Amino acid sequence: MRIGFIFCVIVLMGCSKKELLDKKKMQAVLWDVIQADVYTTQFLKIDSVVKDNNIENVKLQKQIFTIHNTTKEEFYKSYTYYQEHPKMLQEIFDSISVQQQRKEREKYLKSIKKK
Repeated sequence: MRIGFIFCVIVLMGCSKKELLDKKKMQAVLWDVIQADVYTTQFLKIDSVVKDNNIENVKLQKQIFTIHNTTKEEFYKSYTYYQEHPKMLQEIFDSISVQQQRKEREKYLKSIKKK
């Protein structure tokens, strides 16, 4: 009886873990979600044609989840998990920051070469 209970707990833990995005995938999806949020809050609010920035943000998120072959539920469940593990979340944000700095440096170097 006790072995059956332990087996069920292990199976349930394993199933819930599989639904989480690994750090690398979470980084990629989170980066795109952040960019979509910035786009809708900074650029679309100027555009008077767009009535509701939240609706546009939801549309962009759907596209992001499709591109990354994940779902809204998997992303937010993973995000909650990483929030509960701040060290892991910090590693993800640090990687995103380094990635952005690298892109900015490359853009800067290209602009210098053009001159």
